[in-house]
Amino acid sequence: NGIDLSKHLAVRKKPEPGTFLMIGRLEPRKHYEHAILAAKLARRYRKDLKLYIVGGGSLKPLLEQKIREENLEDTVKLLGNVDEQEKLELLARAEALIHLGYPEGFGLVIIEALATGTPVIAYDLPPINEIIKNNVHGILISKDDIASLARALIQFRAENFNPDVLRAKAAEYDLEQTARKFHKLYSALLNEFTRA
Repeated sequence: NGIDLSKHLAVRKKPEPGTFLMIGRLEPRKHYEHAILAAKLARRYRKDLKLYIVGGGSLKPLLEQKIREENLEDTVKLLGNVDEQEKLELLARAEALIHLGYPEGFGLVIIEALATGTPVIAYDLPPINEIIKNNVHGILISKDDIASLARALIQFRAENFNPDVLRAKAAEYDLEQTARKFHKLYSALLNEFTRA
């Protein structure tokens, strides 16, 4: 998988303490309700906590209701769909991207976050844990462990993660780098085939 990360790599990171971001379709397999419940628990200890959720989908009315029921209107904001520039600005401001989707394929938004220097909080499941190394590129927590997610939100500090290390990880998935890897692989296979 190759991704054009040039715009993401150029983002100037300026995280706002307590600001977390989720990006994706508002669908059940993304487990937004886990983040909302974790935000409720964490808010008691971290008054600056803000959770911004970007995307549209079938769960929007249910998530709006959950936010109201939990009295989190000042903490959790559903932003709907945003354009690419606004997404980059939100990633620049976020202390971390929260990604709780499972079952999940390759997480494009995870690579985009890393490319902006934004660490990731995610469930410790493949293929995400093949991209994110715990305490290097973000924090991995056990699946469905809302208490651990809340603890991560309380204790999380963006300054504990090196943006250059995060960007270097994302660069492994850059379109040019991926094309070079494929070219090298195909050349090796072609050489092997022609010698046979």
